[in-house]
Amino acid sequence: MDKKYIALFIAIPVFLSCNNNDPVNPNREEHVYVAGGIKSRTVSGVWIDSTFIKLTENPTHTLCTSVFISGEDIYVCGSTYGGNKDVQCWKNGNPLSFERTDYNGLPQYVTVSGNDVYLCGQIKEKSDAAFLAVYWKNGKFIKLENQKASLASAMQIIGSNIYVVGWARFPRESAMIWKNGVATRLNSEAYKSYASGIKVVGNDVYVSGYTLDSLGTGKALYWKNGVEYNLTAPGVNGAATDIFIDGSDIYFSGDLYTLDSLYTPVYWKNGVVTTLGDYNTNNYASSIFVKNGDVYVSGSYGSKERFRGVYWKNSNKVELPADTTMSSYTQCIFVK
Repeated sequence: MDKKYIALFIAIPVFLSCNNNDPVNPNREEHVYVAGGIKSRTVSGVWIDSTFIKLTENPTHTLCTSVFISGEDIYVCGSTYGGNKDVQCWKNGNPLSFERTDYNGLPQYVTVSGNDVYLCGQIKEKSDAAFLAVYWKNGKFIKLENQKASLASAMQIIGSNIYVVGWARFPRESAMIWKNGVATRLNSEAYKSYASGIKVVGNDVYVSGYTLDSLGTGKALYWKNGVEYNLTAPGVNGAATDIFIDGSDIYFSGDLYTLDSLYTPVYWKNGVVTTLGDYNTNNYASSIFVKNGDVYVSGSYGSKERFRGVYWKNSNKVELPADTTMSSYTQCIFVK
């Protein structure tokens, strides 16, 4: 990374700790971190309170997928597309070493537990092989599936237990949860299903996701301890893309959409939906975070030809600075 970006990356958290931009509550010190990219996905990085920090650039394609804050440290993961996809993870702007195969690696999520850094996603071991769900611990990958096409989309570490969610093909895609490497299917093969996020609270395991039938009809839902609960009403198409639990309140980000591919970003709080925009071809909500009662949702807004990376705070849209002649996008939000 360019030295000027490293210096800016290191300086920003210190700068932010001395400033407050919240006009509603001047004593509040909340800072918003959003992983994503600009310039039609040829430059990726993280916005820190709307200041974009470039982490990598590639003329083909680059993708920052997740951000996590541990203490004063900022972790971001992603991949760069060339002939292959390189596994990438940064700590405070400095690259960490993560194992990959000779072909492809695509991390989706980063989290930290104690001194251990975890990623999850997928790898490809041979050019003609399927992508396999994996997670990485301190740079080394552990396969969750050995043969089935699969993806690990999110994870959480609770004590000595490692929870990972995603999907595997049986031959239809089926939502999965792996606990310490042991796989459990969350749905039958009657229709496709996908798990997108996980939160473990006490003895309860919550997983966000969605299903798709043969007609392309989707249903936003979640599983609590393996039992399925719908978020969308009959006849309403949708998907749940992430989950956050704050005390007794359960939040989900997601989308509602029409069969002609028009989408509107939404979030649910305890099953009640809040719409964040109108219907368009590239409106979506990717991630959700709740801090001090405020609801933050990352996503994009705009048309198929050009869309903007944004986030919403309590339903108020914040456009993230980027080249307005090219599309930008967001994948994950974290608030500290």
